[in-house]
Amino acid sequence: MKNLTVAGRLTFENNLHLRTVFEALNEQRKSGRFCDAILKAGDREVRGHRAILAAAIPKILENQVNRGESEYTVDLEGLNPTAVEDLVEFAYTGKVNVPADRVLNVFHAAKTLGMREVQDLSEQFIREKVLPLDWMGVRTFAESNDCPALMSAVDEFIEQNVEEIYHKKDFFQLPRLQIELATTNERQKETIDSEKLCKVAINWAHKQLEVRKIFQFHLNK
Repeated sequence: MKNLTVAGRLTFENNLHLRTVFEALNEQRKSGRFCDAILKAGDREVRGHRAILAAAIPKILENQVNRGESEYTVDLEGLNPTAVEDLVEFAYTGKVNVPADRVLNVFHAAKTLGMREVQDLSEQFIREKVLPLDWMGVRTFAESNDCPALMSAVDEFIEQNVEEIYHKKDFFQLPRLQIELATTNERQKETIDSEKLCKVAINWAHKQLEVRKIFQFHLNK
């Protein structure tokens, strides 16, 4: 064969290459092949490839515990196991597809693990879809999981919608300060009947007395 000097270069780009590779890696993950990381959440173990998890989930290996030279286990105590599986699925596919009743758990896991894109999209969904239907549930979640932005969103929702919700059972579970904030908005004062608002305050006060009596009873037992 003659020695040839050829100018130029071969240039080729396959736009499907990365997708094909990651689909293959995801199939390996599902079957447990070549996996070198185990994520422990609750009583569930989720397997994956350490390099991919570390690249896609910023804080995933912060709590790693070495289990030998070729395998790591990561303790994700406090995170919902199904939410962890959803985030691992996203790491391999770039897709999130979860029902509304699981979004709070996905938001919490994404926030804990530093997945800002999933966190922001989940929070937007919660604000738009979940909060109007279950504002008390979102408030309880935000309070328990140190989510000040969500707490502020709930406070704003209550203030803006107090005339629709002030007579509902959940309203009486709010702390006193929350009721004061909700009922000091000048625009809402004009639309809420003062007599009804007084009844709300009286009912709320009775509720607090009942709670105190129950608490005192348990203390004296």
